[in-house]
Amino acid sequence: MRRSVGAAVVAAFSVGGLLLGNGSAQAISQDIGWTYTVDHNLGGRAEFVSTGDDLWVCDDVSGDSYGAGAILYEASGEVMETVYDGVPDGDCVSTNQNLEEQHAVYIQVCLMRSGVKYECARSHNGYT
Repeated sequence: MRRSVGAAVVAAFSVGGLLLGNGSAQAISQDIGWTYTVDHNLGGRAEFVSTGDDLWVCDDVSGDSYGAGAILYEASGEVMETVYDGVPDGDCVSTNQNLEEQHAVYIQVCLMRSGVKYECARSHNGYT
């Protein structure tokens, strides 16, 4: 008797779990907070906001003849978005693409002059 009651309880919980589950996969998304260039002035910074797929970059130091550039990479190394800010006026620049969901991504932020990268930093991973 005890054995059949135990089996019935296990079966009931198993069925209940199937019926109560929401049945849909949850999308993974994770922002990447501000990541700073490695120069002594911290002249550039970038962040990725997964809601809207916004990549932001800021040129934070005036008078140094550098701009700030950010590249959003898929974990495989494929470039997904780029953005450049060459005016240190306190306003940041953004771009957004409609990126496919659930991709591991990271940012590289660099000071830039004449298309050449300097003082780059790599962020931790986030998800689109």
